[in-house]
Amino acid sequence: MIERRNGTYAAATYEDSTANQLADWLNLHKIPNQIPTNKLHSTIIYSRTPIPTISHISMDAVELKDLGWRFVPDKLAMFTSSSGDKDVLVLTLKAPELVDMHENCLFSGATHDHETYEPHVTLSYDIPKDFDWLNIPVPSMYFVPSRIYFEPLNLNWKAE
Repeated sequence: MIERRNGTYAAATYEDSTANQLADWLNLHKIPNQIPTNKLHSTIIYSRTPIPTISHISMDAVELKDLGWRFVPDKLAMFTSSSGDKDVLVLTLKAPELVDMHENCLFSGATHDHETYEPHVTLSYDIPKDFDWLNIPVPSMYFVPSRIYFEPLNLNWKAE
């Protein structure tokens, strides 16, 4: 049984081909302070409350390779870091399967710190104020998830 007294975190990771395409796009548009491609993910839930119905799930990831899920980029957006001192550039995704998973987590007892859930991939945790991101086109590609993982919530998490 997984120890979840600190809450539950779940995320989807992406196929290497997706990460490589995104890395090319990030470099093409000179996105500053890019996240490493091996950290590419979409958070499904960041719950400060443990999800009791998934306490039996092992730490091994759930493989998604044969489901045929493909998420489409929607728009670039700027979020504020959890510490409130940095601008975070994200690419939002049209990903109804992730929305469904998020809602299922909430139905199962998870909590969520935000008013809405918008599936996205973080591109940079530290965008300079003078970076002109508004004129960058969204990448023309699919985001193909490879797996979903669950882990105890790390309340001391910080962007690397």
